[in-house]
Amino acid sequence: MNIKNINKAKILQVLYNNSQPLGLGFLHYIPEDMTYKEANEVLIHQTDFDYLHGRVMKIDLS
Repeated sequence: MNIKNINKAKILQVLYNNSQPLGLGFLHYIPEDMTYKEANEVLIHQTDFDYLHGRVMKIDLS
């Protein structure tokens, strides 16, 4: 899927907020939703995610 013209922070925020912890992800699980500002901050350091705060992501937003 081409996401070239879509805001990547918004994509991360929506996917994160709709993801659930899986397996040992419960050990790192943060139940609060991610804000748009937090998503922007995360993307400064990383764009490829398997898990994020225990939630299954499996995405590359580079």
